[in-house]
Amino acid sequence: MIVALAEQSGKSAGTALEDFASARGDELAREVLRQTDPLVLAKILGEHDYTIPSIASWLITPEILRDVIEIQPIHWETSIREDPDAASQYALEFFTYIFGREDDADQLAELMEIISHSDSGIMYLHLALYGLEIMHTADAEARSETEDTEDGLYGYDPGADQAYAEAPEPGSREYLYHLINGQHPTLAKILADAIKSRKSIFGLADEVFANAQNKLEQRVTGLQPGESLDDFFAPLD
Repeated sequence: MIVALAEQSGKSAGTALEDFASARGDELAREVLRQTDPLVLAKILGEHDYTIPSIASWLITPEILRDVIEIQPIHWETSIREDPDAASQYALEFFTYIFGREDDADQLAELMEIISHSDSGIMYLHLALYGLEIMHTADAEARSETEDTEDGLYGYDPGADQAYAEAPEPGSREYLYHLINGQHPTLAKILADAIKSRKSIFGLADEVFANAQNKLEQRVTGLQPGESLDDFFAPLD
């Protein structure tokens, strides 16, 4: 039922999932999600945001959510694929939704740890943060857990203005970076380095979409990165 509804509307599928969880419990709903293709889950989450959340965002395991994030750009509409700025804004809203949860900080930290090892996930996050100005970057990895890891890592210098002592405006790129840095400074450092590379937004958006296509192909064919269908057929003499 969830899959059939998602083909028509991700929001309708999300509503059906909430009804199912209310009637049968969260554990059964989690089992349904574990058996649902990440491409379907990507559509459900992609049609929700932090103003209209889906229960799926906190019932999905971090490992499955990583798979969803890597493949989610497949659902970009043509208007988004053809406009890198629109793709960046879409990515910003998507990740603000995914990372803006406050129900389970441990699960969120685990998700960020998993994404920190995903080239596709890092690149998609880079697109979300495109345009963020990095003024100076502290070595987040060298800091202890008890130190303040917020100062100097995004496009503001907190020491110059006391107003920046609090979180930036929700929905902004600064806010998303703030969320990431608060939970996983190492991922924030990786993203800061990527942002400072000044990669073209056109090339970045194209790579994000191409990565999602490759991930989809791997799921359909069972191929691993670097493999080709040609590798499984001997040349004809």
